[in-house]
Amino acid sequence: RQSLANPVTQRWLLAGGVSAMALAKGLSLWLPTLLPNPELAPLLATQPIPPAPLYLLFGMGAASTLIALCLWLGRALPEARWWRVWLPVGRQTLTLYLAHIMLGMGVLEAIGWLQGQDLPEVVLAATLFALAALLFANLWSQRFERGPLEWLMRRLCG
Repeated sequence: RQSLANPVTQRWLLAGGVSAMALAKGLSLWLPTLLPNPELAPLLATQPIPPAPLYLLFGMGAASTLIALCLWLGRALPEARWWRVWLPVGRQTLTLYLAHIMLGMGVLEAIGWLQGQDLPEVVLAATLFALAALLFANLWSQRFERGPLEWLMRRLCG
């Protein structure tokens, strides 16, 4: 249990995150060359489908890196007003996560964009979902204190 406000903790988060991403990517490039059966190579990939262990390691590294950078920005610019637009998003993480899986991935599958897309299509899809999530979270928070699934979890679990 380290304090996330501590700059040393933030540096460790950043270093650990970048290291995890580099390790996962390096292993995903090197390990398949050692396999006697090339059909096992997808188990060593960093692509989201199927979500193999190196994908999870890369994702944890990316999350740690992003958290460290956000904490650093918050410390460097504590009075910035544009931060406020992100607060509702942080309060509705369960709702937005499940929306990303159920709605976002469902739409991508329906239009045939779930696999084999180039970087511009991936960035476009991610940006559109992020903007929609940002808009939804801010509109919802104007009327309700918690996101819909956060409210349900609070109700069910106390």
